[in-house]
Amino acid sequence: MFYQSNKFNIQFKKIRRSKGISIEKATNGITSKSHLSSWENGKTTMDLDIFIKLLNRINVQPSDFFKEYESYELRIYTDDVVKMYANNDVIELRELIKILKSNYQLNPQNKTIFFRLAIAANFYLDLSGYNLFSEKDTSLLWLHFSEIEKWYIEDIILFGNTQLLLNSVQVYQAARSLISHSVECNQINNTMVLNTVINVVFVLLKKKKVKLATKILEIISKQNITDDHAFELIRMQFMQMLIDYINNKNEKNMQIFFEALKILKFNNEVDNFNFAFSQIKDIYK
Repeated sequence: MFYQSNKFNIQFKKIRRSKGISIEKATNGITSKSHLSSWENGKTTMDLDIFIKLLNRINVQPSDFFKEYESYELRIYTDDVVKMYANNDVIELRELIKILKSNYQLNPQNKTIFFRLAIAANFYLDLSGYNLFSEKDTSLLWLHFSEIEKWYIEDIILFGNTQLLLNSVQVYQAARSLISHSVECNQINNTMVLNTVINVVFVLLKKKKVKLATKILEIISKQNITDDHAFELIRMQFMQMLIDYINNKNEKNMQIFFEALKILKFNNEVDNFNFAFSQIKDIYK
């Protein structure tokens, strides 16, 4: 996987300079000065493992860097959508979708409008149960994910926020691709990757594809997930308990799980998990 120069170079250069770290010091034993200089100025790409080493050299945690970038990237597509979703405002979401559809018809080459439309439609589908995304647009969305050879942060964000629009096999295949590339690039412990894959498990359960969901959870569970991802590990355990409930309809273990989380002061998580559990119970009556 390579990180495109126009994604991170400006931010990295700004941080390096603010810390008073020279190009020579930043690159010593990692890469050439000319390579870093060319990358910072948008003239070349940077290999992922080298980029991680450079972040460590300037004393920046990769997870912090990626979170900041993720937040910026996500705002481009979802700033207003997230607020509407949080407020369960299906009327405003529907109006936004109409506006975005009109804008996209006038600008069919504008990918930002297209993906904003997809994310809004995904959230609307989650709240209302109605899909306002056309079959043609769904095909275009899947074409984007199916052609990915190197997963960039933007791709992960888009996939994580449009999964409901894809069919079960497409969601499964895209998740397998993301996992494979993340393992290959030694990035399976990236918080964004983990949460996106965990979301895939839940989406597949909501689509009543328990076997596919179980397979994804088994694959990710076999990876060497580090202890600093405690929340993600808890989410993975919750997904397993949802699968167990679907198979045996026994709520007892889930309630014990919730009580344990309350003792550990994970009250917000318990509320979120309870809501997710209620959705699963409604689907698998």
